[in-house]
Amino acid sequence: ILIIVGFILLEFRKKQKIKDIGQLLIGIGLLFTGLMTMVDMASSFSKVPLLADVLSKLSNPLLGILAGAIVTAIVQSSAATVGILQAISQSGIITYKSTIPIILGQNIGTCFTSILSSIGTNKNAKRVAIVHLFFNLIGSIIFIIFIYTYQSVIGFSFWNKTIDMGGIANFHLIFNVVCTILLLPCIGLLEKLAMLAIKDSPKDEEDNNDHLEILNLLDERINNISNVAISNSVLVITKMAELTKKNLTNSFELLDKFKIEKFEKIKDREEIINKIDVEVANFLVKLDNLELTEQENEYVTSLLKIELEFEKIGDYIYEVTQLIQILNNEDIKLSEDAKNELKLIYNIVDDALNKTLYSLNHGNINNVIDVQVLKQLSEMYSEKFKKQHIERLKNSKCSIEAGVNFIEILTSYNRIIDNCINIILEITNYKIDDEYISKHEYFNILYKQKGKVIKKKYNDLVSKYDKLLLN
Repeated sequence: ILIIVGFILLEFRKKQKIKDIGQLLIGIGLLFTGLMTMVDMASSFSKVPLLADVLSKLSNPLLGILAGAIVTAIVQSSAATVGILQAISQSGIITYKSTIPIILGQNIGTCFTSILSSIGTNKNAKRVAIVHLFFNLIGSIIFIIFIYTYQSVIGFSFWNKTIDMGGIANFHLIFNVVCTILLLPCIGLLEKLAMLAIKDSPKDEEDNNDHLEILNLLDERINNISNVAISNSVLVITKMAELTKKNLTNSFELLDKFKIEKFEKIKDREEIINKIDVEVANFLVKLDNLELTEQENEYVTSLLKIELEFEKIGDYIYEVTQLIQILNNEDIKLSEDAKNELKLIYNIVDDALNKTLYSLNHGNINNVIDVQVLKQLSEMYSEKFKKQHIERLKNSKCSIEAGVNFIEILTSYNRIIDNCINIILEITNYKIDDEYISKHEYFNILYKQKGKVIKKKYNDLVSKYDKLLLN
């Protein structure tokens, strides 16, 4: 009935929510159909002497737990093995004494699925799997001690009676509910056990310490003096910028050889960057409560814009990382020419970001010319590479799927340089203590004053990057 109703909802209703309910009903219907099929198949088990002999031996708790764990690990589903056990129970040949250890083993064996799925993931994912194992292992040990102590001292009246499907379901439920109640107050202990089992490398600890240091710098209790508060804000933004630089480097490395651990590390850093963005923005806004000079107030406004630009750079870098992940997951291959072209654009972006970081740390306003020239280069090469890519598509040297990702990566890289320009302009406008002018006006003035210098830098860099492309 459930399958029929589910099919009608899925096929003849237009709303997605109704279709989802239809899929749900079909799934439940198939689950119980399978369970009833197993019950029918298991009805003849009682006539097999070997099975009765094996089950009697599994009344030994250690053997029962081991059998339940191994079978569940192989099947990779405790629900399936519980269903099989319930089907066998219909034959009337298993008792509470032989079944309870098997159920405990099933709960341990189901951890194998999460452990298997954590292979190749980051350390936190592995810790989730380990916590799952510790939860069921500790819970099973508690139940074994309690059940067999009580049975030896007082005794359960139902111990040697046959168990039915409801009895198996009830014990499975009781085990999980009781374990949750007992271990919920011990979350800290489970966390420590997971951290001991999966330890951080020195590099991980370094990154985590950087994060903690950043948060400590934004402590309002030690920032009541305006110049101290502003100086600490600059340090925080600088750390944020360094994290974006790390992600840019690691992201491009994935293009050559994709590693899930490195991808997860980039993702973790991006989350840290977003957290810093929110905290430093809130902190800078609160500086209005202090008595700032006009110059300090302008600087705080510039810092707010600068940290927002770095947050955008972090987002674009993560977009590139996700595009590279798609290439890896869908086994889409870029041609060697396309990889070399992306490498050249990456080098330009890396150079621009390095100059931006230098300007932020040293107040260097001259780098605005260098970054603007790099922006022109990036745009020129990107247009050239897009045309070359279209030719590769025509000659079937590259797939359409690869082409879409190739162009999107180029676009993200160019946006990063735009953000670098915005950051340096903020630094420049503050340093010359001038009224704010638009980017367009600024570069009109710059090209009039430094046109020959810009042209020479452009030609020199074209020569440099052309050689890189040939190599």
